[in-house]
Amino acid sequence: MKIRNEVHEKVVSNRAIEPNEESLRKKQKRLDEQEDADEDVYSSNYASSSLTNKPQLDEQEDDDEDVYSSNYASSSLTNKSCSQQKTSERGKTGEDITVEEQERRENGSDHDHNLVKNLLNELQQCSEKMASLVCSFQVYCDDSVNELIRNEIMDLTPSSEFVLRYTNEDDYMQVLKEIFEPVDKLFPESAIEFLEEFFSENCTHQQWDNRLESLLEPEEDPFFIKLKRFLFETLPAFFDAYSLLHNNPLKNHDMLEDEFMNTYIHPVLKRALWRFSGIRYIPGNQAIQASAYRKSIMKQEGNADRSDGIAYTTTEKPYEICIVEGSRPYVVDDTKEMSDYVQNARAGKDIINYTVVSEVKLKRAPPLQFKSYMVQSIGLSLRFYLMDYLGIYRLFEIETCEIPTDLESVDLFPSFFRTVVTWALMVRGTDQEF
Repeated sequence: MKIRNEVHEKVVSNRAIEPNEESLRKKQKRLDEQEDADEDVYSSNYASSSLTNKPQLDEQEDDDEDVYSSNYASSSLTNKSCSQQKTSERGKTGEDITVEEQERRENGSDHDHNLVKNLLNELQQCSEKMASLVCSFQVYCDDSVNELIRNEIMDLTPSSEFVLRYTNEDDYMQVLKEIFEPVDKLFPESAIEFLEEFFSENCTHQQWDNRLESLLEPEEDPFFIKLKRFLFETLPAFFDAYSLLHNNPLKNHDMLEDEFMNTYIHPVLKRALWRFSGIRYIPGNQAIQASAYRKSIMKQEGNADRSDGIAYTTTEKPYEICIVEGSRPYVVDDTKEMSDYVQNARAGKDIINYTVVSEVKLKRAPPLQFKSYMVQSIGLSLRFYLMDYLGIYRLFEIETCEIPTDLESVDLFPSFFRTVVTWALMVRGTDQEF
């Protein structure tokens, strides 16, 4: 929590929500005024600006409807849903939601989202603080227009416009605590001390080679065995680059994305997942299966979204659990950071929908705490995110780490490896929910 608190205070990311937002808001206001006089429920003001601003799915596969309406329709669990708490909270402020308005919201949702709500809302209960954030998010949605809102995604990353302008600080920090307090315990303190000690000395290239060899010495602690093997497998690529001095590839401002990702990023992610989670990670430009499903079921045109790398669950039917987007280390297009961020967020939502629906179709209970994960390599930063569903799709930033580029920056490695390993352990925890 300490690191995330500092990130929230300093707002390290310069990411903007969306360009030309003011013009979009004005345009939206004009549309709202025009639609107020329209008696058609499905083209009402709410359908274009509310949380459930999504195209209505008029045609759904018969087997999906059978699955959605059968397995969990008779659930006897009576936990309050997050949406129920939200309605109650708004009622306290005199902003009661009418039956007609609620119907409009439901009709504006896509079919998969409704079914995810039906399945998971009965089985989960959000805190009072989270319910308060949901109310704040509704206000934000009424004021703003952007791609994440259109996809019903609550951006809870520290530098998002919603967090900075619309949330109560105490509510937000409490929700972060609920999510990340267990996460902060995944990486042992003794392992942090080991990393800090290992990378604290100023060594020559030969001395670093000797230190790498020392990682193979016998070790009894299972976690340290994995950690040291992981370091031994991934560090040589970096130190080989450092040894080239002025020809160091990591200092080459003309390095292409594929070279950078294939040499320095994909191997680290792949080995981390395999060592600490037993999960397969496949690098390379691939279609996202969950995205293809969404486009098929909603009759959307165009090809499925693609990812630079995908990790899969260990279940009998493997599901996508993490997707990765990369970039060149030094030359980044002005719009790429935001476009990759939004695509990752949309893919995270698709993965949750597809996984939950697929498990139900297989007559299995969906994992209650299922999360999807996203990694974004932008410049020389590696950003890790997670998404879950609690009455709404919630996007969190796990952490951001910097990629060391020379011997003078090896002191960045403790944070780098701690962040990567923590992410891998989180993915393992989600995989074990099945």
